[in-house]
Amino acid sequence: MKKIFLSCFAFLSLQAATAQDVHWGLKAGFNASMLRYSDGGESELKPGFHAGGLAHIHLLDNLALQPELTYSAQGGKTVGNNLEINTNLHYLNVPVLVQYMFNNGFRIQAGPQVGFLLKAQNEVNDEAETNIIQNYRTTDFSLPVGVSYVSDSGFGIDARWAFGISNINDVNNRKPEIQNSVGQIGLFYLLHNNH
Repeated sequence: MKKIFLSCFAFLSLQAATAQDVHWGLKAGFNASMLRYSDGGESELKPGFHAGGLAHIHLLDNLALQPELTYSAQGGKTVGNNLEINTNLHYLNVPVLVQYMFNNGFRIQAGPQVGFLLKAQNEVNDEAETNIIQNYRTTDFSLPVGVSYVSDSGFGIDARWAFGISNINDVNNRKPEIQNSVGQIGLFYLLHNNH
């Protein structure tokens, strides 16, 4: 599965790198993230944010690739026994989305994403954060799916959910399996827009 994912990612990245019709852009917005466990449990949603850049690449009249490079604050929150534990996972995410573009500015999109873990910390009852990066894998693979809209001015709105497909747990023989799950809504601006 991981080899197929990496092959698709490399192919789409190569297509993006060799394309001629490229529109650069900036994006930022809010995250609502959780951690899902293979034993059936899941954390509560934790707020965060994302910010970065993108390249919108027209391949055909209604088809485009959109590789991105974004910082993303993710993780999850666990509450119980008078404890509130925030697991704060900081990623550098690189999605490569395939977009189908409608003539009215709306788009549907999906594609592979690889995330590189920059920092991992636990915060208990709003006290000092503890470094836990050794407990998590340094790479995460996920599948973002979503919709977006861009106006003639180049400003747009984007909404997506990134479904984690890899186990990020790196302790206890990697059991239970833990996967990221992140909803995002944000704004973006495309330079020299031409939807």
